[in-house]
Amino acid sequence: MNLCNAALVGRAGRWDIAIRDGMVVSVTPHVSADGGCVNGIDLSGRLVMRPFADVHLHLDKAFQSEAMPNRSGTLTEAIRLGQIIKANMTRSAVYERIMRGARAALSHGVTRLRTHVDVDPVVGLISVEAALEARAKLRDVVDLQVVAFPQEGITNQPGVAELLQEAIRMGCDAVGGIPARDPQPEEHVRIVFALAEAAGSLVDMHVDESDDPSDLTLPLVAEYTRRHGMAGRVAAGHCCSLSAQEPARRAGIIESVRDAGLHVITLPSTNLYLQGRGDRVNVRRGLAPVKELLAAGVNVAFGSDNIRDPFNPFGNGSMIQEALILAHAAHMGGQDELATVLEMAGHRAEAIMDGCHPDRLPGPDIRPGMEANLIVLDAASPADVIVGQRPPELVFVRGQQVMSRQEQLSVTAPFGENETEQGES
Repeated sequence: MNLCNAALVGRAGRWDIAIRDGMVVSVTPHVSADGGCVNGIDLSGRLVMRPFADVHLHLDKAFQSEAMPNRSGTLTEAIRLGQIIKANMTRSAVYERIMRGARAALSHGVTRLRTHVDVDPVVGLISVEAALEARAKLRDVVDLQVVAFPQEGITNQPGVAELLQEAIRMGCDAVGGIPARDPQPEEHVRIVFALAEAAGSLVDMHVDESDDPSDLTLPLVAEYTRRHGMAGRVAAGHCCSLSAQEPARRAGIIESVRDAGLHVITLPSTNLYLQGRGDRVNVRRGLAPVKELLAAGVNVAFGSDNIRDPFNPFGNGSMIQEALILAHAAHMGGQDELATVLEMAGHRAEAIMDGCHPDRLPGPDIRPGMEANLIVLDAASPADVIVGQRPPELVFVRGQQVMSRQEQLSVTAPFGENETEQGES
């Protein structure tokens, strides 16, 4: 199969991509006089990219707000509702939520997902079992990583360390953590790293999801990353209170994060929604300082975090929508900045899932020898993708078309009842 007459990121002109046996075998300049596209699809200048990766989700909680909405919208009520729901959680319900979330993401060109799933004395390993079942079911179309996540803490929850160890034995890809929910934050971090090092697993921590500058465990996570020699294998999500530090202190912490080889994941939609609620003047955005982190050489990606659950009533699995939110919130609206934002859902996010050292990020290029995992968008550049908010028209996984979007937007008076335009329904 061939994808002909395509635009590619960072390359002028039009290109033809030849695919054989699920692999890209050549990328060559398109010659318009060659008689068209043989054995393939003429894309007429549409943009071809590698698919998106969403590196921070809670798919075990996805769509819970449909049954139990958060009336106040606060983090406190979200935690309370989550505990109520958890007490009645079933494996089949978790499995269905994960599959529904993965389908939604795939329809938006996301073929790699990392989901945190709760592990605690109440839910036990139910969510882990459901997520691993979904991972097996989805393996031909979606790469799903599973993080065993001690949402309620470790030292204050007898048996959780053992449950995490069992979750890793069952096949979870990473050990999660949330020091803020534990009365002994450093011991929490120590246990997580010890479990991950023993199993050869990745680490993905929820860190400093707070407006309060005194809530600061990011330097501790960086120190443990250095101590265990896990550069590139550890991600810190949220990191909101970093923005609340004085500039000199913040710069020093960012330097330690970079030197440790720690990845940072910002969650724009959820943190814009939850943070800054106590402010009465100059309400804070509540995001990690994305531009400062990038400028210092830290690898930064972003994720959806929540899809319509008690923590955030919004979300549809679209990284293009999340990119627009991040571009607004982080003041990244320049053409080059928009391209960087899309990279944060592309090869920068892939590096986190693959445990790559931030100094050795994979490139974004479509090249011979790579698996033919590709998306086609009605755009000419990364900036067009974000500004135009157009979902992918085609999604290919290992050369097989797994999604096609064909839509007609009917336009009525005063524009003309019989006219139609291509658009999103």
